Amino acid sequence: GILFHEYVHYFMFQHSDAPYPLWYSEGFAELFSNLSRDSARKDPFWDEAGQDIIAALQDLCAQQAREV
Repeated sequence: GILFHEYVHYFMFQHSDAPYPLWYSEGFAELFSNLSRDSARKDPFWDEAGQDIIAALQDLCAQQAREV
């Protein structure tokens, strides 16, 4: 996880002309550090922590949509 987390930061800063806000950079790196791969699956997938993050984001978006 930590190495991939830091690589996501490196990738983001190498492919952007503008700086990202710290909250976005850390959130993006944390989410993508929870990608997993195994020989039984062709594509990468979210581990349990990644699925929890995605579920929380979906809940937050749904809550904000109801408030509009």
